[in-house]
Amino acid sequence: EDGASAVLWIDATLKAAEIPVVEAFRVLVAEPFASSAPFLDGARPEGQAALDLRCEGALASPVFWGRLALSGSSLFTKHLTIRGLELDLPFEIGGRGRESSSAPEGFIHARELIVGTASLAEINLPVRLLKGAYVLDPSRFRLHGGLLELEDLEISPWDMKGPRARAGIRARGLDILDITRSYDLPSFAGRLDLDLEPLILEGSRVESLGTVTLKAFGGEMKFADLAFENIARP
Repeated sequence: EDGASAVLWIDATLKAAEIPVVEAFRVLVAEPFASSAPFLDGARPEGQAALDLRCEGALASPVFWGRLALSGSSLFTKHLTIRGLELDLPFEIGGRGRESSSAPEGFIHARELIVGTASLAEINLPVRLLKGAYVLDPSRFRLHGGLLELEDLEISPWDMKGPRARAGIRARGLDILDITRSYDLPSFAGRLDLDLEPLILEGSRVESLGTVTLKAFGGEMKFADLAFENIARP
């Protein structure tokens, strides 16, 4: 083969039984979502991670895939605490993703999740990696005095255009006073209903064709076709 047209190829494997979860969190979560997840600022992960990594392809555009596992870990942010975090997640960066018949599976488990003043126990979420996106099963949670439902949740951390996520979110009877006190917002009493199907996050932009209904001050206000820019730096 002509040397001018030769392609440098890489084929490597890395297995690390114990790596600091701080580094795994920075590479796989904090950096990809820096523009779209302001609540991760100052996050303090604790624990150990295990990595099984394979890299293959042209040196200029390799494909990385493998699995990341956490055991007995925790995550602390200003408004979010996760204790007893265990996960086993497949990942693929740089490829086209796999079809559903061969989509690798994983799971996320947390012994306790605290959001502001609300607490959830024993969270178990099966996960599939489908064409580069993490797909989660529908979930229902009792939160802030109401019911929160998530459907069709897909998260693409390594999309070429930036991190993307979409989900159908419905909520009924969320306690606004509890929410505002949890996140250091001006406090007032009321209830909040959400019908956001779908809610789409792309980089630092969030939009939804759904509605938000605020019941407060003796009346009701409804907001539709919502869009927010630069959510990480309001």
